[in-house]
Amino acid sequence: MSVYRNVFAIAMGNRYNGLPKVIQEFHNSHHQVWNGQTLVNGSSNILVSTMRFILGMPQPTGQNTIPISLVVTFNDKGEQTWKRKFAGKKFYSTLGNCQDNNNNNNDKSSLIYEKFGLLTQYFRLIHHVDPYERLSMEFVYCCILGIKLPKFLEPTIVSNTSINPNTGLYQFNVKVDLPIVGNLISYQGYLNKPKYD
Repeated sequence: MSVYRNVFAIAMGNRYNGLPKVIQEFHNSHHQVWNGQTLVNGSSNILVSTMRFILGMPQPTGQNTIPISLVVTFNDKGEQTWKRKFAGKKFYSTLGNCQDNNNNNNDKSSLIYEKFGLLTQYFRLIHHVDPYERLSMEFVYCCILGIKLPKFLEPTIVSNTSINPNTGLYQFNVKVDLPIVGNLISYQGYLNKPKYD
């Protein structure tokens, strides 16, 4: 039986209540499809293109936006599975909570982990209010097959969500750069809240 756990609320504790309402609505939703548009970019060299293919990531779309959908479901471990579709191409990952053993603030905050394939990435959640309000997933470290990568092999990851001040829509910005080979993937766009009859 699936267990509903908002892993973002668990990781942030009381700080979660300070997030913009639409961001909270997104993370509180489950089994609901959010649809929108996105622009996908990334390095075009054969090595990076092959890595995207192996990881199940979408290939760059140039200057053309494509439809994106995202639905969050839950498993019996209390994790969330994020089921993304980029113009019909599926890209799934699993998110959950773990303790931040390097946290010296004694605030019992936790990290978010994201798993896809053999890779597990760990993030700390930061709520920024200046110069504009956003929620960022601050990269901490990653593992392949449970083995922590050394710093010089780690990716550089930017992952932010915010609210468009003009439309009020949930918007996202993700960029993953790899050492030496370049930009694995960058995508940004927006999602609409599900419509109910």
